[in-house]
Amino acid sequence: MTTEDTTLGAQALPCGIGGWLIVLAVGMVLAPVNAALNLLGVWQDNFASGFYGALTTPGSPDFHPMWRGVLLTELGYHVLMVPVLIWLAVLFFCHSRHLPRSYLLVTGLSAVYLMLDYVVVKSLLPRAPVFDDAMLKTVVGLAIALGLWAPYLFLSDRARCTFIR
Repeated sequence: MTTEDTTLGAQALPCGIGGWLIVLAVGMVLAPVNAALNLLGVWQDNFASGFYGALTTPGSPDFHPMWRGVLLTELGYHVLMVPVLIWLAVLFFCHSRHLPRSYLLVTGLSAVYLMLDYVVVKSLLPRAPVFDDAMLKTVVGLAIALGLWAPYLFLSDRARCTFIR
C-alpha cells in the first residue's frame, strides 16, 4: 500500500491504494475466486447433475427448446467472468486509467445479463421461485458495484489520482 501525495494547485491529493480503495481492492481479489466458485456451481447444478439432459432432450417431460440456449449461455457467461474479473483486478493493481470505464462496463453488462436471464428463466418457469438467496446476493453485489464503486472510481480524488497509468 503506497500513499503518495500529488500536488494539484495548492491542495495535496491522496494517491495510491488506500482509504476506501482498500475495500475495493479486497473485492477485486475475491471477485475472480467467487466467479470460479459460481462457475463450479453452475456446472454441477446444470450439467454434472443431469439437469441439462432432462431439459434439452426432446420427449422429456421438462423439455423446452429454449433450455439448451439458456443453460449454455449461463455457462458461457460464468466461464467468461473468471478471466474478465482477473483482468479487472490487473487493471486495478496496475493503477490503469482504463479501470473506471472497464469496471462500469463489466458491472453494467453483468446487470443487464442478470435481468435478461431472470426474465427468460421466469418465462420458462412461471410458477417456480427463481429469485433465491444466490440471486439476491448477486443483485445486492451489482447494486453496490454500480451505485457505490462505479461513481467512486469516477468522482473521488484518490481514484482520479491513482488510476493514471
